[in-house]
Amino acid sequence: MVGHDGLLSFAGTVLSGLGTTLNGISTLYTLSHAHLTTDVAALVSSTAVGAWVAAKAGVAMLIDHGMATMGFGGGCISISIGLVHFLRSLAKIDGNTPPRHAPDMLEDEEEVKNFPTPQWLNRRVLNWAVVGRVGAGKSSLINALRGLSAQDSEAAAVGVGHTTKRPKPYSFTGDLASLAKNMARLWDLPGAGTKDWPSESYVRDAGLRHFDGVLLVVAGAFSDAEEVLLKQLEDFKVPCYVVRNKVDQDTENNKQDNGLCPLETLAEIRSELMQYGCNRDRIFLVSAKHPQLSDFDFQNLLYTMADDVSMQRNDLPEFAEDGSCSNQDQIFQDAQSEPFGLGDMPIPHFGGA
Repeated sequence: MVGHDGLLSFAGTVLSGLGTTLNGISTLYTLSHAHLTTDVAALVSSTAVGAWVAAKAGVAMLIDHGMATMGFGGGCISISIGLVHFLRSLAKIDGNTPPRHAPDMLEDEEEVKNFPTPQWLNRRVLNWAVVGRVGAGKSSLINALRGLSAQDSEAAAVGVGHTTKRPKPYSFTGDLASLAKNMARLWDLPGAGTKDWPSESYVRDAGLRHFDGVLLVVAGAFSDAEEVLLKQLEDFKVPCYVVRNKVDQDTENNKQDNGLCPLETLAEIRSELMQYGCNRDRIFLVSAKHPQLSDFDFQNLLYTMADDVSMQRNDLPEFAEDGSCSNQDQIFQDAQSEPFGLGDMPIPHFGGA
């Protein structure tokens, strides 16, 4: 187990290479109940390319309830334990075969004809569709899943009036892309029910049966069109994630207006979605603007996506040899490990009471 002295020594090693005084910066390490895995250690090492690059770049890291925020110079990315597991699991997937639910995997010529693969979709990588109404927070969710903020140069555009008119892919960037061997794409798709994307043919036109999963992003009441789309995806056995966004606003408003605690509000939201036919295990209550909040389901969403794609696609041969554990088994084992032994450490405080 690493003691306080070892932790402070590590922090000092990282910061000592700056060569200049960082005026006005107070660094807080919150390590209570942080479940660090070998994946995180590998990420820190590969991102910094050793202590020298970390010192040169000026790395500051905050770990809090499974989230790590790492700053490089003027930039900053938020890395969750779930995100690291998700990306590392993708690197083990064989992209040569489509998802098991894809029409051409069913050996039904009529299905292949009726649901062709979109010309713009490359199925040799792993693809997730992000769909939802304007204002639901699709772009913010895509940024959160990529460990980016809206201010980052490669972030998806956010803001009032931003409407998706054509499919647009987003890849992971930098060292996060390296973790997944650049195998992942998140697609911002136009919403259903418009002239160009009618609800009646949306599953076919958007090619949703060829995606590894569909994130149905909702905010506020669940609409009839969303209920129909969810039922279609379930019938076609496409993994679907009902992502109820902006629950941080809902919990705060309900607390102020009705005196309800956050858990009561979350239970109400979950119950309402279940009344529309949403499977309890496929409902994820999140705040895309604040993915680090541990009361919500952002981490669970990432783990579920990783588990699903492991079952829908084959492992690469080097990960599928006899006697080796499956991808989903490895994810579970990694999640249980605490190689640094930090789970029971008290919280050290710096620069304040």
